[in-house]
Amino acid sequence: MNVKVISIKPTNESKKFLLEMLIGKDSHQFLMTAVTDTIAGEKIQVIKGDKSFGQTFRFNQELAVKLYKMVSEFNRGQFVKLPVEIGDFSKNEIERVSFMTKV
Repeated sequence: MNVKVISIKPTNESKKFLLEMLIGKDSHQFLMTAVTDTIAGEKIQVIKGDKSFGQTFRFNQELAVKLYKMVSEFNRGQFVKLPVEIGDFSKNEIERVSFMTKV
C-alpha cells in the first residue's frame, strides 16, 4: 500500500506541525513536534510524532525515519517537495497496523 505525504503545515503552537498523508486511499493526519535536546553538551533537534504516528509506523521504521527527516527539514526552513511518495506498507505490515485491521 502506497504512502504519500500531501503536506506539512505549521500549527498555531510553536514547533508543532500537521503532517497530512495518504496511506493507500485513506487520509491520515499526525501531529509532529520539534524539540531540542542536549546530548554530550551539544544541542540537537529531535522530531517526535504523536501516539497515532507511533502506532501506525511501529512496524515500518524506515518510513518513520523518512517522515521525521522531512519534518526536520521543513522545521529548519529547507525546501520540501510535496506531494511525494515515500514508500509502501507490505501486506504483513498492513495487517499489524490497528487503523487498517477489521474489527
